[in-house]
Order: sequence, then C-alpha cells, then structure tokens
Amino acid sequence: MKNASTQAKHSNGKAPWDGLPIGLPMYRERDLRATFGLSTSSIYEMMAVGTFPRPVKLGPRIVAWPKSHIDAWLADRAEQSQRADNGRRRVVV
Repeated sequence: MKNASTQAKHSNGKAPWDGLPIGLPMYRERDLRATFGLSTSSIYEMMAVGTFPRPVKLGPRIVAWPKSHIDAWLADRAEQSQRADNGRRRVVV
C-alpha cells in the first residue's frame, strides 16, 4: 500500500504543492461558492474554457485554489469590465 505522500506525487516526483509557500491562503470549492456566488458547474465550465484558474491538487481527493490565483482572476475580470465600460458612450442627462 502506498502512503499519502507517495500517492500525491506527480510522475516527476514532486508533490503538486511543491513550490507553494507554506501557509498560502487557499479557497476550497465551498469557499468559492459562498464568497463569490459561483455554482460548482459554473466554476468547472469556466475552467474548461480557460477563463477560471485551475485548482492545486492537495491530495488524492482534495483540491483548492490559491488565493493569489483567485485575486489575479478577479483583477482580470475587473479590467475586462472596465474596458467594456470605456467602449460604451455614456449619455449624461
């Protein structure tokens, strides 16, 4: 039987979280749903088309998204929204 540290390693011999800072804030799926109002299907649909960051596999059945990846995604969404707003003419009454 393999131990947990062996099971969680990639073929290159490194664990998926190698290189991530210890204590890095992470979002679990339930956190994303509660904090941002995203449904599970929306999260995975956006990941499938490349518009949402992929999670980090922490164990055989555990994934989480680094807060820094979600922050970058939010900043990108805000920038896209800003560009879209700048492209519209505003009517002042």
